[in-house]
Amino acid sequence: MGCDDPDADNYNPNAEIIDNETCLYSGCTDAEALNFDEEANLDDGSCLYNIAILFVSEEIGCAPFTIEITNQTLLVEGADCSFDLGEGTIIEECELDAYAHTYDSPGEYTIIYTYTVGDFISTDEIIITVNEAEPTPILEYLSDVNQIICNNCVNENNYNWILDDVVFLESAPFDLFNPQNGTYILELDNGSNCTAQSSPLVVTYLDEKKLELEIDVYPNPTSDYIQIFSPFSSFDFQIIDLSGKVLATGMLSSPGIHTINLTKFPAGVYLIKSITRTYRFIKA
Repeated sequence: MGCDDPDADNYNPNAEIIDNETCLYSGCTDAEALNFDEEANLDDGSCLYNIAILFVSEEIGCAPFTIEITNQTLLVEGADCSFDLGEGTIIEECELDAYAHTYDSPGEYTIIYTYTVGDFISTDEIIITVNEAEPTPILEYLSDVNQIICNNCVNENNYNWILDDVVFLESAPFDLFNPQNGTYILELDNGSNCTAQSSPLVVTYLDEKKLELEIDVYPNPTSDYIQIFSPFSSFDFQIIDLSGKVLATGMLSSPGIHTINLTKFPAGVYLIKSITRTYRFIKA
C-alpha cells in the first residue's frame, strides 16, 4: 500500500495497493504566509513572513535534544536578527536555515527571536521542553521459567517488544512469558518523545536437548500459576481434583513452556492428567 504520485515526497513505485490519500507534499501550509502553497500538506518550515517568525523541527524531546531552527522572516536589506536560545547562546545572524542546536540538560528553554529593520521591531518566541532521558532497559532471561524480565523498567512507561527486528507486541508489559527462540529488544516510550531500546537479547531455550526431556510441571507447590514444559507439538490435558471432578481442560499446540493461571482455583491438591501420565501439584 502506498502513494503512486511521482510528485509526492513519499512516492512509492512499488506500491501494489494505491492509497493516494497518504501522499505527502512538502511546502508552506500556513495560509497567512507570503508563500502559502495550497497543495502542500506537510509543513517543511519554508513559510515566509514580513514579521519575525521562526520554525523549529521539534519542541519536546529528551536530553541531549537536538533541534533545527529556521528563520522564516522575509529578510530585507539592512535587517538585524538576534536569536537567544535560552541557555546562554545568542546568534546574531539572519540567514538561519536548519541551524542545529543541542540542549544537553533537561529543562524548559525559551527561544526569543528579535527582527529589527530601522525603527521596526518584531519578536517571536518558542518554548523548548527537554525531558530527562530514560535509562536503557536492561533485559535478563530466566531459563528456569522461560521468561524475559526487565530489571529497571517502570510501570509508567509504554513498552513495545521487538522480535528479530519486527514489532510483535505494542503497549505491552515489560516482562515476557514463554518467548520463542529469537533475538529480542524492548523499546520504551515515556510519552514525552523520549525513547530507548535495550541491547538485543538472544533466546535459544527450545534447543534439541531440551526437547528430548519429558513433560515437566512446576513450581510445586504453587500459588498463582503453574508452568508446563512439553516437548510435543500437541499435548491434551485435564485439571482434576482428588474426587475426580474435571475442573478445566486444555491443549498445548506447540513445544515449549506454557503458563496456566490458577488464581480462580481454591487452595488444595490437584492433578494434571494427560493420555499417558498424571501429574500431582499443590496450590497454596
